[in-house]
Amino acid sequence: MSKPAQQPSRLSDQYTLKVKTGAGWKRFFAVRLMISVGSPKHEGEKFRATIDWINRNAWNEAEQTGIKKVIVSVNGVLQRHNFVTDCADGVALAQAMKMEQQWIATHRQVVKKINPAIDVRTIQWMEYIGDKDYVGFRNEIDAAYINIPQFAETVNADAQEFLGRQINRLAEEIKVAGGEEKASPELLARRQRLLDNKPKLITAGVEYILEELAAFAMMVEKDPAAEIYPGSNLRSAEFWIKNKPENAPERVSRLMGTERCFTRVDFSSINPT
Repeated sequence: MSKPAQQPSRLSDQYTLKVKTGAGWKRFFAVRLMISVGSPKHEGEKFRATIDWINRNAWNEAEQTGIKKVIVSVNGVLQRHNFVTDCADGVALAQAMKMEQQWIATHRQVVKKINPAIDVRTIQWMEYIGDKDYVGFRNEIDAAYINIPQFAETVNADAQEFLGRQINRLAEEIKVAGGEEKASPELLARRQRLLDNKPKLITAGVEYILEELAAFAMMVEKDPAAEIYPGSNLRSAEFWIKNKPENAPERVSRLMGTERCFTRVDFSSINPT
């Protein structure tokens, strides 16, 4: 009987990853790391801790359990919707693509530390929205937004929350900078642009969410895997799981089936002070 591949040594000496909800990930042999480019929870030591968790749960041939496949889904281009108040569409896309490439370059060597018994693939966001089948999934999500009011309410609520987070992050940056009097004019101007463009930002947030959900549904159909994410699920994604509306379009129904498992994770300090 073959032995499991030897696990690499621990990569992070600061954090360990723990599953908070979604223990059903163990039903899958594949996991998808949903990388929100720009979020500290998807970088540095916390990303290293994520790889440590994967290695601890690597496929064990003798026991026929564990992770056989990892999909690193780098959702950088999706972030272009967050730049609508700072630059034109083409510039926003270029900026988001640059962020995505920087994340891949920075974390390439960490990804290579994944247990060699595991098949690893990195997918960039343009591969999803450029897929020949994406338009069909997107059309169905858009139709659901128009025809299912309860779903539209959750999308709008998610978009409002996105805006609130952006405003809160800038408020924290201004506080760290020493308050209104010491913060740079550029920082204050960024906050003012947010406050002056709330309707535009809500529209961009809705576009972000519909694009993301359409891609999620396509991922589930084409490449089923437990989704590993250090944060809460979108209300608009939870809507399909909790309500399972009978009038859901066929492709959208992928979001509410047993083939999808959202697994919320978080990090604990190894040596808390």
